[in-house]
Amino acid sequence: MAYNSISLNTVYNYYMTSYAPKSSSRYDTHKKSELRSIYNSIVKLNKESPLYKLDSTKESRSFAVGVKEDARELRNVIASLGGL
Repeated sequence: MAYNSISLNTVYNYYMTSYAPKSSSRYDTHKKSELRSIYNSIVKLNKESPLYKLDSTKESRSFAVGVKEDARELRNVIASLGGL
């Protein structure tokens, strides 16, 4: 029985570290003017780019969110090292 609880704890800890919500850092906050300029640049780029029909399956949405979260974590690591 002790072996079973150890493996359950290991599994629980793995899922908590892998799928727990990420905490925000001081590099996740922005000024309103910064967000507005980023939004305006995205709008400008979208006006000039072609329109694509995207795959909206659950897997592709999950992949897109994963890419976004990984990019955010990478940016925070670079910022914490003084690279920004």
